[in-house]
Amino acid sequence: MENLETFDIDRINHFIPKEYNDVKNMAVTLKKFKTISINFSDLSSKDKIRVLDFMMGVMYALNGTYNKITKNIYVIEL
Repeated sequence: MENLETFDIDRINHFIPKEYNDVKNMAVTLKKFKTISINFSDLSSKDKIRVLDFMMGVMYALNGTYNKITKNIYVIEL
């Protein structure tokens, strides 16, 4: 049986970016509140890769972790 972590959904800031330029707000919010979710369903494949690469860099620099919830939804935590 897998160990499943639980978390308070109300304490997570949720983002559905429409373009790459939305990434700055996501990074600032992650630094401030420690947990965000990103739903990539409204982004092109190209922008999804760019946003994901940027956020993985932010996560790495701040010693964070991520969980891929579905194909288009990630949760990043510090």
